[in-house]
Amino acid sequence: IILNEANRQDAEAMLARVQFSLDSKSKDPLSADHIIPLGASGDFRLSPYTFVVMTGNSPRDDTGRVEQSRPFQRRISLVTLPNPLSLALETDTEQGFRTRIVNLWNRCATESLLMPEQTADFRQKVEDPANAGSLAVLRTVLKLIHKHGAGLSYGLLRKLLVLVANQVALGNASFNQALDGALVGGVGATLSGAKVVDGASIRQNLIATDAGIATVFPQFCEWVGKSLSDPGELGFVAPYF
Repeated sequence: IILNEANRQDAEAMLARVQFSLDSKSKDPLSADHIIPLGASGDFRLSPYTFVVMTGNSPRDDTGRVEQSRPFQRRISLVTLPNPLSLALETDTEQGFRTRIVNLWNRCATESLLMPEQTADFRQKVEDPANAGSLAVLRTVLKLIHKHGAGLSYGLLRKLLVLVANQVALGNASFNQALDGALVGGVGATLSGAKVVDGASIRQNLIATDAGIATVFPQFCEWVGKSLSDPGELGFVAPYF
């Protein structure tokens, strides 16, 4: 039994009917331990080899998380998985990071507004050495927002790529300009996912002169300056989409 986003539901109540079977040490399928009463539907049997796997993103300040009782929590074996993108950001070379983005684009190209014959052209823009600087700074931005506890995933990177491709397809911007605008939307939505964002700290790091972000992504840095909280304050960030 697989329960996705289990931390956003009362998983304990959902499993109440089958908990006795799950807790039983008997592996006999005919044992009364594995009889599950379902009211008017009658009694059913659960396999003694049933396992429940619950998955979910569960930061401590997750606004949608449902608290479970301590006895229920003691039954659970918690497996924490590392963030694969954060590991890649630390270990990839610049060329390796560009290759990772190209591979991701190959999987999400159909989600953009580009016609099939245009997807290869966009891939060439990603691989173009002239855009290597923009992608290097993008990597810096992603590492910074992850450092400050905001969400970081391949889903975010995928969304950024589609937003950039859409702007390029519409002919409204160059690759760098499109990436600048996509950061406003993509990172804005990511920062809004945290219950409380230390906006002043993020702003200070994102628009620091030595990071070079303001030069490459002026629109994004303007958004950072206007949207994140003033020094010493904690504030919410409104999502862009």
